[in-house]
Amino acid sequence: MEKNRIKVLRKAHGMTQVELAEKLGITQGTIQKLENDQIEFSTNWMRRLAEVLEVEPYELLPLDMQPKETTPEEREMLRTFRKFATPQNTNNTNVFKTAQDEKHTSQPEKLSDKVKERD
Repeated sequence: MEKNRIKVLRKAHGMTQVELAEKLGITQGTIQKLENDQIEFSTNWMRRLAEVLEVEPYELLPLDMQPKETTPEEREMLRTFRKFATPQNTNNTNVFKTAQDEKHTSQPEKLSDKVKERD
């Protein structure tokens, strides 16, 4: 079972281990160890390798660990959902300001106004 797809993607780009190592500023031995799972394949390595190999980081994972593609039916459901979904207000300042405005619109009468009305 493959642990990562570094070797496959490196070869797809026509690169040798030495060329990939030079682009990353590491040794060829480190690339060999990464490909053979002798070095822990961390997210830091994924980011660096993905950038050089011009792929998304998840593409470096084994195929069985990668996200599944959506079917045409799933894409149609998503389009329908988005069409009828209520847009969310991402600017919370307007919501806060509206609440404050509502709070201040109905101000209580001043005591002096009430006294004047009685007179």
